[in-house]
Amino acid sequence: MDNSVYAKPATVTGIAKDTGGIAPGNVIEPDVDPVLLQLDYGDAPLMRILLGQGAVRVNSPEVRHFSMNRVETAVRTLSAVNATTQPQVILPIDPNQRQKVIPGSTMIVNGVNGYTEDGSQTTPGIPLMLYVVDFDSTTNNPVVRAINGQRSNPSDEFSTIPRIPANTTISVLAPAMYETQKNLLPQFALPEYKTVFLQKRGINRVVSDYLEAQRKGIPFDSVAAAEMAIRSFKAQGSRTLWASVPGKMVVSTELGQQYVYSASGLRWQFEKSLALGIREAWDFKRLMALAKLFFTGKDRPKAGYLFAGSALIEALHRVGEGENNGVSLERKKNSFGMDVTFMHTMFGDIEIIYEPTFDDLLWSNSGALVGTDRIVRYVYSDEHMFSDKIPGHEASREGVIVWDAAALKGSCNIWIDGEGTHYSGAQSLRFWDLPTVPDDDQAENKFYLLSDCPEISNEARAGQIWMGEKVKIGTGAGLKEVIRWYRLSNEGEMF
Repeated sequence: MDNSVYAKPATVTGIAKDTGGIAPGNVIEPDVDPVLLQLDYGDAPLMRILLGQGAVRVNSPEVRHFSMNRVETAVRTLSAVNATTQPQVILPIDPNQRQKVIPGSTMIVNGVNGYTEDGSQTTPGIPLMLYVVDFDSTTNNPVVRAINGQRSNPSDEFSTIPRIPANTTISVLAPAMYETQKNLLPQFALPEYKTVFLQKRGINRVVSDYLEAQRKGIPFDSVAAAEMAIRSFKAQGSRTLWASVPGKMVVSTELGQQYVYSASGLRWQFEKSLALGIREAWDFKRLMALAKLFFTGKDRPKAGYLFAGSALIEALHRVGEGENNGVSLERKKNSFGMDVTFMHTMFGDIEIIYEPTFDDLLWSNSGALVGTDRIVRYVYSDEHMFSDKIPGHEASREGVIVWDAAALKGSCNIWIDGEGTHYSGAQSLRFWDLPTVPDDDQAENKFYLLSDCPEISNEARAGQIWMGEKVKIGTGAGLKEVIRWYRLSNEGEMF
C-alpha cells in the first residue's frame, strides 16, 4: 500500500489506490444526492463539497481517524553546548524528539559554521555536521562527534565541537553506515489517531413532499414549505459539521438504553491557528505569508479551500489589486459549480469560498484554510429515505436519515481566528509588522515577521518565525526575569 502521500489515512486513499481508485465497488465511492446537492447549495458550501467528492463507508459510529504526516525533520537543543577539546559531547535535546535520531544519524547544526577539511578555519555558510555515536546511559541524550569541526593539527583523527547555543535547530539527515554495516536500529514513525464520532441526523416527510411536488404539481405552499425544511436541514447539518463538540452519552428509550453521538466539529480539529488583531488589515504581505505557512512544512497540500465568513471575505477583497506582489485574485466557478475567488500565489492556489454558516455561528471575521484533499466524510449509514405506517391513522411518516461526520487529514490546515477565541488545542501564530519588540505579555507567542525586527535580533528578518521565552538571570537580589528570543527554523514545519 502506498502511504507516501502526506497526511492521507492509510484506510482511505492508500487502499482506494490499491483497489482501483475512486469507482463503484472500491473503497471510496461518490455518494451524491442530487436533490440535496442542488437545492440552495450556496448556503452550505462545505456540505456541497463533501457530498460531491465522495465518502468513506465505516461500520461503526466511532471511527479511528489516522493521518500519515511526514516525519518531523529537526531537533532543538534545550541548553547550550560549550566548546570543548574532547572528540565527542552529549547533545541536550527535547526528550520528545529523541526518537528522530539513532546511532549513525548525521545532522547539520543551523547557524553554526563548520570548518575546512584540515580544521584550521571556519567555512561561513557551510554548517557544522554531527554524527551520532551512541546515547548517553544517564540522560538518554545522543552522544555526537563533529564531522567538520576544528582540529589543532591537520593529522588529528577527530575534530572538536565548537559552541552550540541553546534553542538551536538541528536538521536530521540520513544515517551514515560503516563499511561492513548491514543493520540499523529501526526508526518508528507510527501514525496517531483520533476518535471521530459520527452523528445521526434526519428530517421527517420533507424530501418525499418535495419529490411529490415535482412529479404531481402539488400546491405551491406545500412546495415552499418542503424546500424551506430541506434548507433548514442542510443549514443545521452544516453548523453541526463545523461546530459540534464531540460527545457520547446514554439515553433511555422504549427499546432500552442506547447511545447518542454528537459529531466532532471541524473547528476543533485544527492543529494550527492564525490569531488576527482586532484592527489588523489584510494586505498582499499577509496573503503571501498565509500561503507560505499553508503550502510549506511537513504536510504540503496541492491546493486549498479557504472557507470564510462575510467580514473576512470583505477584508480579503479590499486588498488592492494595484499592490500585487506575487498574488492574484480572480472570480470564477470551481469544479463543483460554485462561485469562488481563486487566489494564485507562487506557493499554490487557494479557492476563497463564502461560508454563510460562519456568520450564523458568529465567526464572520474567521476562516478555515484546508487542503482540497485533506478533508474526508465518514458515513456509517448512507443517506436514505424511510416510510413508516402510523398505527391507528391512514398516514405514513416519511423522511430521510444520514449518519456521518467530517474529519481533517494532515497538519497543513489553518484556522484563521478573527474573533479572539483561541482554541487551546491548536498552536497559535501572530503576524508582526513592526521594528519594535512585542510586549512582554505577548512574547511567548509565535510571531511571523512581515518585516525585519532589529529589536528582537539583528538577524530577525521578514519571513521568519520567532518566539520569546521567559528566563531568570542573576542571583539573590539581582534575580530578574527577561525575555530571550529565538528563531524557529523551518517556518512552515515549526508552526
